[in-house]
Amino acid sequence: MGLTWGKFSPEKLSKILLLASNADNESDAAVFTVHSFDTGPEEKYEGLKKSVEADKVYLEELMKAWTEIGYRDKKLFLRVRKTLKNIEKLKRFDSEDITTKIREIVDVFDYIDDYRQELVAFLIKNK
Repeated sequence: MGLTWGKFSPEKLSKILLLASNADNESDAAVFTVHSFDTGPEEKYEGLKKSVEADKVYLEELMKAWTEIGYRDKKLFLRVRKTLKNIEKLKRFDSEDITTKIREIVDVFDYIDDYRQELVAFLIKNK
């Protein structure tokens, strides 16, 4: 998966967009789980965790690709980097009560959701 004139190769972009699609599907499933009356706090947390983990895979791949081409869009690059740091920080809440874990993971989930569409639009525009 080489680079093409400082932009993503079609193969790299395709892989990133596939991972983004998978993350988006996990996000939709998490929203459904969180808003379902039939799920308890642990199930809600696990749904959110699965979504954030899918986002992590996608965002890590994107950061690797950006690093390969030397790209540093100030706004999006910084948001993605902050997100990845915040995902890593979630580990420190593993031993906390479920309410704390949900509150912390919802903050990360919402932060990602705030720029998800902007990021995908940016990728498609700059292919």
